Amino acid sequence: HLSVINKRVAILNKSGIITIQRMCFTCQFYKATKNGQAHFCTLLNTKLADTELRIDCAEHKQKEAI
Repeated sequence: HLSVINKRVAILNKSGIITIQRMCFTCQFYKATKNGQAHFCTLLNTKLADTELRIDCAEHKQKEAI
C-alpha cells in the first residue's frame, strides 16, 4: 500500500537513515488529520488521496523546525 511506503520513507528520513527533502510529510503545505488518514495540500487547496502523496515535489517548502 502506497501510504505505508510513504510513511516508512518519512520515518527513515526523520531518523536520518535516508534523505528525501521534498516529500509531502515534510512540507509546510501538507496537513493531515491526527490519525493521519486524511491528507490535504494547502498550496493546491485540495484533499489528497494516498496515491497522490508525493516523495519528490517541485513545489515543496520545508516545514519550520519546532
